[in-house]
Amino acid sequence: MPQLKSILKNAYKTSLRPYYWVRTSWPFWFYILNSEGRRLHQADAVSLDDVQLKVSKSLKENGYALTHIDELFPGQNLLPLLQAEAEKYKDRAEATQKRKEYFKQLFDLNPAVDLENPFVKLALEDKILRIVNSYFGVYSKFTYFGLDLVEPVGDAKPVSSQTWHRDPEDKRMCTMFLYLCDVDEQTGPLHYVAGSNYGNKYGRIFPQKPPRGYYPPEGAVEDAVKPEDIKVLTCKVGSIVFCDTAGLHKGGYAKSKQRLAFSSRYISKAGFMHDRLVYPPDFKEKNRTLNPVAKYALNR
Repeated sequence: MPQLKSILKNAYKTSLRPYYWVRTSWPFWFYILNSEGRRLHQADAVSLDDVQLKVSKSLKENGYALTHIDELFPGQNLLPLLQAEAEKYKDRAEATQKRKEYFKQLFDLNPAVDLENPFVKLALEDKILRIVNSYFGVYSKFTYFGLDLVEPVGDAKPVSSQTWHRDPEDKRMCTMFLYLCDVDEQTGPLHYVAGSNYGNKYGRIFPQKPPRGYYPPEGAVEDAVKPEDIKVLTCKVGSIVFCDTAGLHKGGYAKSKQRLAFSSRYISKAGFMHDRLVYPPDFKEKNRTLNPVAKYALNR
């Protein structure tokens, strides 16, 4: 019976391949599924500032971009506020995945969209959303956020997201990481293959297998790309990394020091993974105060 179930499951997945092939083809993804978001983005007359332009340009060329919260929001002194907010949740750190016991979440697995939460406010900041939208070429959807503590694992064998992979949610996606501590080689920095996002030189190697991502065999990525294209994103506290996680990446392999970071995830309307956000009863009322870009990001 288990063997029959496995055969039927694989047959079902095989039968869906044409559907996902069409759904993720660029013309269908961009012009059909994202027609509304594309129209709204093209009609948006707001110009990006120099920092936003720099970040957007790096995302398009490399699949990732590095900046700092003080560079993106000068004079606002947001970092101490967010660090103090994170301290409130430290005692809630919990590993929720058996294979990732090193990865502890401080927010709920399905987090509530509390518009008073400083981290939610950051994720929905106009400057952030317009960077993501500029990269996508369409208005984006906000689908997840987390405050996560990575515990050191010493010399243990890397597992799960500590190894090279592509995320599955969409053809083009973006995750923003705000680091609340210094990140060096001992703290589990993000590794990224520059140019592995859609449309760039490594965009076709080890492709996603919709509706799943892909984990290449051990050593395969290092054999397939130039060493100089593997970027290790060490950075100072308060640094922000924008990253297309549909590209090849890995991280969280902390050897001797903890890493504390906030992350927020964005996909297009064409994405086929449901969001994990929880909306409070009074959300519709509070949602009226948001600008059109943020409203679209949260509209389901």
